[in-house]
Amino acid sequence: MFSSATESRLLEALIGRRDGRSPGTRLIDLLESDDNGLVRLGFTPAERRRLLCCAEVARRYQPLSVIPSAITKPRDALPHLESIRTSERETLLVLLLDSRLALLDTEVVAIGSLAKVVVTPREVFAPAFRATAAALLIAHNHPTGATTPSPEDFEFTKAMAAAGRVLQIEVVDHMIVARRGYFSFRESGHL
Repeated sequence: MFSSATESRLLEALIGRRDGRSPGTRLIDLLESDDNGLVRLGFTPAERRRLLCCAEVARRYQPLSVIPSAITKPRDALPHLESIRTSERETLLVLLLDSRLALLDTEVVAIGSLAKVVVTPREVFAPAFRATAAALLIAHNHPTGATTPSPEDFEFTKAMAAAGRVLQIEVVDHMIVARRGYFSFRESGHL
């Protein structure tokens, strides 16, 4: 009913016609005003009450604009890796990050066998391109519970970091997770 109404029509519907007087102020400014500001603009007590009530409803039901936290260390990433920590098959996923290292999305890239998952750089970086991510964190699990990296894990990390440099998508870490622990290539100085 009011989705296409102009500001002046909305204001008229909210407080009534003002005998041809225009407040000369934008609706957003009126909704940001306090009672004293509305008095200075010449609004009656009933008009002020309706405007202040409308402003409070708008504030209460407006979506919160929470800035997501940056993932700057392995402990920041762990809550996002819960889905693979207890998996019975090796699973590789990526955390897609924006330029501030805040999480955009999480995507499973591949599910392997009990002891191995094989992926190419194309598969690892494809979700980053789809999400226009600036960086990513790679993670996979070891169903055995041991978080010690294998020689293949070291080679994989080195190859993904090199691919990221070419593609201009930073690999901020590669983590190996298990039910009770993790290994971070960045934290250990290998990335």
